[in-house]
Amino acid sequence: MRTIVPAAAALLVTGCAPGIAGAGQAADRRAAPYPYLRGAPTARAGGPAGGAPGVWRPTPARFTVVVTGDVPRGTRRAVLASIEPAIRSADLVIRSSATRVQTIRGVPVALLAYRPGVDVGEILAAAHEARQAGAGAVIVNLSWGTPPQGLVTAGQIALAQKLLASPDVDLLIGRGVHVVQPYARATNGKWVAYGLGDLTGPAAVVARFTFTLRDSRWTVSRAAFTPTCLDHGRVLDVPAELARRHLAKARRAALKAVQDHTAKIVYSRHALPVITAD
Repeated sequence: MRTIVPAAAALLVTGCAPGIAGAGQAADRRAAPYPYLRGAPTARAGGPAGGAPGVWRPTPARFTVVVTGDVPRGTRRAVLASIEPAIRSADLVIRSSATRVQTIRGVPVALLAYRPGVDVGEILAAAHEARQAGAGAVIVNLSWGTPPQGLVTAGQIALAQKLLASPDVDLLIGRGVHVVQPYARATNGKWVAYGLGDLTGPAAVVARFTFTLRDSRWTVSRAAFTPTCLDHGRVLDVPAELARRHLAKARRAALKAVQDHTAKIVYSRHALPVITAD
């Protein structure tokens, strides 16, 4: 029997910044890692209401997933409280990198996490298995890259292209480089956030992705990110702070510089996610 070894990064869902390089490490993945999906009703829009097994249930037209940068153990509660405006409206906030299936308003979403070194075939096989088991969307979370390098490596780009070319992978989130890296889109329109940074570091992002049901497939219809920074030991939601009235001129200028610098990195591969504080 095999089991996927989860990546050592904190996973959340909400607009973000990227970081993908060396893929995850897999070992001993269970033969049926998603048994609770088998035989369960597949979420499908337009079906009759009801919650009993085997009965189709109506699903929302969209749902939102938020992913944060890495958060040290023991500080997550305080850190997430400090960026509450950036995550309050999310349908799913991923707080750990464990491989699992999370049901979002009736839609099974598979979260697959990997440490560096895993073979791309292992990831694709797990994604296909999750899809066959009934997952409506599959999100891959990879620890990769060359810390603390902000530039995306050729290895990250090649791996992202291979994974996003698969019909079984809907979104790719990278981490592990501890700095913000760009967002990008594959030629088929799928998104990758190469690196989100560390929330308790000088700068990071909270990523937000909105999934919409189109032609019986859940796809990312909107990508967004919230820049954050560390301010006297407190993680600051930069857009929310800039929205405050009567902010001192010097402080506003400093925060605007942080936001502009983070945005420049996120946009550097020509994808255009929205800057948001909600």
